[in-house]
Parts: sequence; structure tokens; C-alpha cells
Amino acid sequence: MKKITLLLCVLSLLITACKPETEPESMPNEGGQQINDTTEIMVKKYLVKEFLGDTMFPIRIIDWNEDYTKINHIRTFASGISYYQLDHDFEYYGEDSIRIIVTQPQNSWAWPLFTTCTCHLEEGRIHRIDYYRNSIFQTADLFEYDELGRLVKRESEGTNIEIHYKWEGENVISIEDGRTGEIIETYGDFCDHIHPDYTLPYYLFNGYYQHLTEPLWKNGCSISNECQHDSDADGYITRIYYFDEQGNKTTFKIYEYSN
Repeated sequence: MKKITLLLCVLSLLITACKPETEPESMPNEGGQQINDTTEIMVKKYLVKEFLGDTMFPIRIIDWNEDYTKINHIRTFASGISYYQLDHDFEYYGEDSIRIIVTQPQNSWAWPLFTTCTCHLEEGRIHRIDYYRNSIFQTADLFEYDELGRLVKRESEGTNIEIHYKWEGENVISIEDGRTGEIIETYGDFCDHIHPDYTLPYYLFNGYYQHLTEPLWKNGCSISNECQHDSDADGYITRIYYFDEQGNKTTFKIYEYSN
């Protein structure tokens, strides 16, 4: 009897040792879809400098906090050869709002349309921005998002400005005038490389109502038929260039990241 019991124990151990390992559990991602925990995770990098051409003239410098969850400061056209520099300081008030203070350096010729703005947040997304000039309210932008959290509409209060964004996956493929239906811009020929603004947290303007941050695309696309780009080992676009009439490679923009 003892021999039979010992034999059963040995067989039990052998069966356990030969049992295949369980597959990794699937877990929901942010979009609610199931992903396998063996899925390759994208290396996250964060844009810190954008230069215009080979002159290394910085048109955007972004200062982050230590864990890259918040932007502290953005300088635009920050160079000794530029007369249009503006500084944007970010102040955070819990999870509810962000105040952005726009200042004009002493030697700058820039004339900002607003000097402060307050961004009102809901569930981590900007739903309204109030613009002020010297503490006097100017206008407001209202934002709408779809069920996936993608920006689909921006409307300027008290004006006829209404912009619609049409998405395909994680990339905007067209920007349209919401009042007339006219297509303002289209985007295509997307590649696998990552757009420089993809990991920036919010869609914002600078003091000129030009784009300060524009996270509307995950993937890079062709600006024109002539433009091409280089990328780093992690797939982030590092340079956009084109060939001139003589066939010479000419740099349009250069990007630097930190992670």
C-alpha cells in the first residue's frame, strides 16, 4: 500500500511539472479593448525643442515637470535673432483648471492677443478656455470630444468660428469649417513614425492664436509630396526635410525629445 501511495505522489508531481504555463492575462486598455500584457509598449518620449531649419533657430522650447505629466513653461521663437518671442507660464489648480500667463520679453516685437487664459478641465480634458487681455475678458473657446476622448469640435464663443476635426483611428484626417462644411486642411500618407506633438497633453494656442501644442496625430504624415522625414530608434520623427530644385537636401524642422 505504501508503494502505491508513493507512486501516486510521484505521478502527481510529474503531471504538475509538465503542465503548460498559463497564458498571460488580458487586461483592458484605456479604450476598453482587451490587450495582452505581452503587447509591446511604446517608448514614450516628450518634445522639448523644435527648431526651424539647419540654423537651429528654436521656434518652440518646452519645459516639463520631473515626471513629464505637466508642462511648466513654453517659449516660442526663443532666439537672439528673433523679435517675436513669447513666454507661456503654466499654473495648475488641482485637476480643475490651468492658468497660462503670456509675457512679452522686453526686446520682443510680438503683440499677444491675450495675456492670460484659464483652461477649464473635465475628466482631464480641456472643455473651455477663457481668454483675457490685461484682466479684461476677450472671448472663449469651447471644446467637444467623442466617446473615445478625441477632439471633434472647437467653437469660439460669440463668433462664427467653428472647427470640426474628422478622425481615422488616432489621426485627424481633415479639419473643416463647421459653419460652411468647407475643408480647411486634409492629412494622409500616414507612416508608422510618431508625430512630435503626440505625447503633448492639450490642444492649445499661443498668444498669436497659432498652435502652441497640437496633439491631433499619433503618426507622421506627408506635409507635401516633397517633404520627407528621419526618425530615431524609437520611431519618433527627428527631422523633416525636402529636396530643392538642385536636388540638395534642405532641412525644414528638427525635433529634440526627452524621456
